[in-house]
Amino acid sequence: MQDQLQAFYQQHYSGVYYFFLRRGFPDGEAQELSQETFLRFFKSELGTSKETPEHYLKIVAANLWRNTLREASRQKREGRMVPIDDVDVVAKSGTDPLGNIIEKEHLDALRLAIASLPAQMRHCMVMRVYQGLKYREIATVLRLNIQTVKSQLSQAKTRLKGALGNAFDLSPMEE
Repeated sequence: MQDQLQAFYQQHYSGVYYFFLRRGFPDGEAQELSQETFLRFFKSELGTSKETPEHYLKIVAANLWRNTLREASRQKREGRMVPIDDVDVVAKSGTDPLGNIIEKEHLDALRLAIASLPAQMRHCMVMRVYQGLKYREIATVLRLNIQTVKSQLSQAKTRLKGALGNAFDLSPMEE
């Protein structure tokens, strides 16, 4: 049975992955959504379905896609999620234009550094720093152990410090 599941996964993974890529998800998120699709597919009661396994896999992927868009829309409406790309430096009256340029360059460097983190680490970091969630809340949302969340945030902080030097103060991550 395990061999059949592995063969099914290998045969259909690229199709599911490209399904999410074509819908505008970045590479890392498309990989995560593909894995989540197969996880939900394998956990489901396939025996009660009248569809072929391939067709049912497509239904699971489409439902996950819709749910992901709904959740992102809900979070954005509630003000809990703002895409990192939407954060821009706004020129304030009486401020130094050179300072604004430097601040924008710092934000661009930060965006690139965060984008380069592994997906799970990036999600933990964004939820902690940008959304202000506590460790336990992040663990609940991502279905992780709280110690895993703490470890991911610590590793992310170390990687970002390595990538950015000491240009940023990452102290808001402390609980």
